[in-house]
Amino acid sequence: MLRPEARIARIAERQHSVFTTEQARASGLSAAAVQRRVDAGCFARIYRTVLHMRGGALTYEGRVLAAVLATGNGASASHVTAGRLLHLDDVVANDLHVTVADGRRVRIPGVVIHRPRRVTKRDFTRIGVIPATSPGLTLIDLSGVLSEPALENAIDDARRRELVYASSLLRRVEAMDARGRRGIPLLRSVLRERVGEPIPGSKWETRLKELLVSHGLPLPIAQFEIHAPDHTFVGRPDLVYPQARLFIEFEGYAFHSSRIAWEDGIARQNELVALGWVPLRVTKRQMEHAPLRIIDLVSGRLISAGVIPRPQMV
Repeated sequence: MLRPEARIARIAERQHSVFTTEQARASGLSAAAVQRRVDAGCFARIYRTVLHMRGGALTYEGRVLAAVLATGNGASASHVTAGRLLHLDDVVANDLHVTVADGRRVRIPGVVIHRPRRVTKRDFTRIGVIPATSPGLTLIDLSGVLSEPALENAIDDARRRELVYASSLLRRVEAMDARGRRGIPLLRSVLRERVGEPIPGSKWETRLKELLVSHGLPLPIAQFEIHAPDHTFVGRPDLVYPQARLFIEFEGYAFHSSRIAWEDGIARQNELVALGWVPLRVTKRQMEHAPLRIIDLVSGRLISAGVIPRPQMV
């Protein structure tokens, strides 16, 4: 039979090095025995009812789970905290937000507590071992605190990973009362634009499109399907100007899942070039350090193809 310390160590190993005083008692340690181990430095008390096993790193996930456990039954990580746990694009957080489904009034030091008006069981899930709001409810909550570009990137990331579907989330948001939720009008607008539209390959694709339009260039078509004369499908580049036979691909090193995928991309580009298409490959570094060069290259192609007029010399 395992000793109490070994039982607790197993629990802590599964729970990002944190555990509750109730779990300690269930493992065979009295409150006095727990306190003796705290005094000896074996355990560290995070909250009154939640402890950390010394020797294990207290990660952000551990801090989040500790806050949820301290809040009690029916508590879930939410808002920017849930967004960070989901690794949504442009959601960065170190603070702790917890939603209490039953509306209990509770105060935990350093934790922002939320009590939503209307939620169902479908609004909650688990991210690993951590209870959290669902991706849909998380995006609804985030709409009140994120900028429009950040919210767009978070939504597109969730769509890419099939965490949410724009049409389903829009139906829910359309039926919501916007009173008390200042982000709902923005969320509705963003979702309406995305229903039926292709999902960007990455947030950088979205930023690239915004860069082009912000400099007065026509809006490129995203995920445009290109076929050979015999109607064989050739490719679906990130952004396309069909009239100029120009396609633009954002090149992110991490987006190639394998060498085979990388080689397939090269083969596809060769096929498009053979059909008379002009490629332009753009990287994150180019967008950050030489955005005007990208504009010059795209403008030059659009001008030579007669899509936009040549600037008049003054």
